Amino acid sequence: MKRLSKKLAFTILSGFIISTNSAAQIQTGDTLHFWSVAYVDWQPNPQVPQRLIAAVCSRIGDSCYVFLDTALIQAPAPQQLAALADTFDLNFARNLPPVYGPIPDEFDNDRRIFILIIKPEGWSGYFDPAQQMADSQVFSLWGKHSSEREIVYLSPDAFWYNNAPFILAHEFGHLLHWGQDHSPEPPANPVRFWEDAWIDEGFAMFATVYLLEDLAIPDVMDYQAFFAVNPDISLIHFSDYNLAKLWLTFMYEQYGMPDFIEALIQDQANGIPGVRNALASLGYAETFEEAFEHWILANFLDDEQYQNGRYAYYHYNFPPCRLLRTHTTYPTGLQTGSLSSFAAEYIAFHAAAPSPVTITFAGDSSSIFRLSAILLNAPASEVHGIAVIPLDSLNRGVFHADSFGVSYNQIVLAAMNVDSALGEGASAGYAYSADIGSGAAFGDRQDPAPLSFFLFQNYPNPFNSLTTISYRLPPAGQTVTAEAELTVYDILGQRVKTLLSGSMPAGSYRVQWDGRDENGNPLASGVYVYCLRARGLVQSKKMLLLR
Repeated sequence: MKRLSKKLAFTILSGFIISTNSAAQIQTGDTLHFWSVAYVDWQPNPQVPQRLIAAVCSRIGDSCYVFLDTALIQAPAPQQLAALADTFDLNFARNLPPVYGPIPDEFDNDRRIFILIIKPEGWSGYFDPAQQMADSQVFSLWGKHSSEREIVYLSPDAFWYNNAPFILAHEFGHLLHWGQDHSPEPPANPVRFWEDAWIDEGFAMFATVYLLEDLAIPDVMDYQAFFAVNPDISLIHFSDYNLAKLWLTFMYEQYGMPDFIEALIQDQANGIPGVRNALASLGYAETFEEAFEHWILANFLDDEQYQNGRYAYYHYNFPPCRLLRTHTTYPTGLQTGSLSSFAAEYIAFHAAAPSPVTITFAGDSSSIFRLSAILLNAPASEVHGIAVIPLDSLNRGVFHADSFGVSYNQIVLAAMNVDSALGEGASAGYAYSADIGSGAAFGDRQDPAPLSFFLFQNYPNPFNSLTTISYRLPPAGQTVTAEAELTVYDILGQRVKTLLSGSMPAGSYRVQWDGRDENGNPLASGVYVYCLRARGLVQSKKMLLLR
């Protein structure tokens, strides 16, 4: 939901001119041999063994060669190749290096890159870092080969629907990023030659925005916005190109524009530490977690009038953010959810009549959460304010909305997980409830007991040898302790393991299971159900054991 008010000044550094090189080392019609993609940065595809390619030079530009695999059945048309080479020379090679850094020239003393079009291997474009390493090193580490040249691989299908400029810009972004940040770090892991994938793909996607979109144009509609479909996608475990693009575009707009890109691409730390270093080097006080929360709130609001556009994109506009739930009646009862690492969900509360409401929240005590409330006036969606809700050491918090239905009539709760230790594919659970009235904070005697009773998703899940189950027990009324039982069942409902059984006080706990039955025998791979019973309450969840 965007409302325009301010303008930003964007500058594309097209004044960066590459001087004309002397005569090219290679001539049109020359045949050279190149190695195909080594796949050392991803799991090798056994169906696509590395091969030696004979390729013919079809075009020479000021900053590139275009080579065609002689094994191609159908090559792109000559005019397509000419247009792509011109785009690279006149736009890409001039405008991206001033921000991303110079084009690498590791081995061949030729500043031109090779655009190599080869038989399809399941992708439209590829940058292979192995080609930037010595062949002897690549062979000793992975048993593969390097052409020892600056190569961007394209498949003929990249030219369908005029996609070749986008794909070339993306892979060129990878190449320049590699040139700035490829030293092996940390020293204890000398085979780590590339950035975290979410940073790497962010640079590649932003290269397409920077080169092919006019960042000075406001409100370009992005119908592919990930949060319009599913906001619970991890930022730091890469799986979504749109997410990577929007994160770096937002950081560019809000945290220094080209200065942020330059600071981040030159920093040798990987992932979150690199972003922290970039922010600090530019004088920003925000932590990485605070900048992430800033981005999550902007994804929902995108309002350039509120706080002078602090929670907005300038260049993009979007469909509405997807809501996990919308509540219009109270009490809501106990509601649950789960989040991936550095991901978010949005929950809406609407006021039918003026009345205070209290929202209570409890996240998995073994993880890390952040929580904010966006206060709105519907239907115009005018922003009344943003409340950052503090959470205690057990991830419990409360928000008293005393002016609900008076000063504002809608609350959107933004629940965020900021636990970098939460693995790829894993999630951390949370629970919340809302009720009319002023309520009481967590820890007070008036807290509703059901919110304190919660069984979290095990981690890791799936697991092989050991998994951890966290749970929270509510007060037991007049007694200090009460009976509790945590049991594991197989898919047929047969009890296979009792993890705990006894009298326990209220509080947060965790227990580990090694995938063995009561007799210590390892159980077979499959789905198992774990069930928590206490204080007359029952919760259960599924987990997957893989041997």
